[in-house]
Amino acid sequence: MPNLESIIITNCIGIAVVILTLVSSVETRRSKTPDTRLLTVMLLMIALSCFMEALSYIVDGKTWSSARALGMLSNTWLYLSNPTFAAIWCLYVDYRMYQSLNRLKRFRPLLMLTGFIWLTIIGNIFGGYLFIIDEQNFYHRLPLAYVYFAIPFLYVGISIADVYGYKRRHGGLSFFPIWVFVILFMIGCIIQASFYGISVAWCCLALAVAGVYMSLQNQLLYHDPLTGLYNRYYLNYMFSSTAWGRSGTHAGIMLDVDEFKSINDRFGHSVGDLALRDTADILKENIPDNSIAIRYAGDEFIVLMRTGDPEEAEAAARNIQNAVQAFNGQNKRVFQLSLSMGLAFYQAGVTSQDRFLEEMDQLMYKDKQKKYEGGSLSERRRERKQPSSTE
Repeated sequence: MPNLESIIITNCIGIAVVILTLVSSVETRRSKTPDTRLLTVMLLMIALSCFMEALSYIVDGKTWSSARALGMLSNTWLYLSNPTFAAIWCLYVDYRMYQSLNRLKRFRPLLMLTGFIWLTIIGNIFGGYLFIIDEQNFYHRLPLAYVYFAIPFLYVGISIADVYGYKRRHGGLSFFPIWVFVILFMIGCIIQASFYGISVAWCCLALAVAGVYMSLQNQLLYHDPLTGLYNRYYLNYMFSSTAWGRSGTHAGIMLDVDEFKSINDRFGHSVGDLALRDTADILKENIPDNSIAIRYAGDEFIVLMRTGDPEEAEAAARNIQNAVQAFNGQNKRVFQLSLSMGLAFYQAGVTSQDRFLEEMDQLMYKDKQKKYEGGSLSERRRERKQPSSTE
């Protein structure tokens, strides 16, 4: 026999955790970026599911006139919310790592599957193949329900593969604490699916999402809020605290947005910010696997590559330039992008960080000078720029 009091208390704790997370993230969520919107949706869904979970036990076996309808409503919602929450979680994980809306299009099959699952769950109201509410208004779980309980595990498995795919491609800090979520998710779901009358799944999910959110705050120190790229602090971290800076030979490209001041002066700083975000998006989508893009200072960027092969590094630079040309060919903006580049190599134990950065900067400046001398740049600011503080 379910302990109604403990069920209500457990789900109230889940709602309390959601409220605390919403309050603590209010400043972050004001940005209204896709990931903060997804976070808000997940938290609200957890709170509603905690309420519905408690309600389903409160009305179970009651003889009120509305008890049957409330039992069917609450349990149907709980079945619907399982795959829906897991699908939103997949979108949240992917966007937090890649900061790309275009990548989310890859999840259309997953969303279509979720829509189909919704239809089958709603059909249960009329067919009674997942669960039923009997004549005494008691809830009964049917064998097919366990198939639906397994679906969120498939979705979470996709998010795990996504995280490790990102690490293989880009390396970097383990900012996304996927196992904080997975462990609590598995504990809650397995216990609740195995023992009817124990209600811990949504409370565990509340704790999991709160834990993930708090862990991700570490990311703010190393990320540029405008472009979503790593920042100069992370560049220093790479040299001082990772294998990248301690061993091997690696390539780096320093890039500068040509005539960026002209874009700001002609179209305003909001358009200038858009140019920086577009440049960042081009880098995110076109740098080699296991490379990292960094906003170094102002309109300067750096791409660090885990290769010492000059041909691979030069091919990466050409790929970026080709992507810029393709972007300009789309005529999406009032400006045209142009990037000057300097490619250099870092050898751990031989090249210092300062020397590496200086060499990239000098070669980038020479590339820009060639454009001035060839007449491809109209802005006649030939003095050499000094790196500014991180913006």
